[in-house]
Amino acid sequence: MRERIHAVISDEETDYLPSIVYNVIMMGLILTSLLPLCFKGDLGGVFVVMERVITAIFLIDYLLRWICADLDSDKGPTA
Repeated sequence: MRERIHAVISDEETDYLPSIVYNVIMMGLILTSLLPLCFKGDLGGVFVVMERVITAIFLIDYLLRWICADLDSDKGPTA
């Protein structure tokens, strides 16, 4: 399971379709997260909800990368 997650979230396999889709979605979320910075003042609830959802997705991405971090090292999986 961890190897499959690592294959999707890592940038090593450039021809693996799920990895390409994942990277495109993450780039889109990064650009979308910059959108509220373009406006001044009170932006309303839409940007607040958008910011929280994108932050939650980034947190999940970080946790997945942390769980699979040992697969990037030369040691391989520890468990």
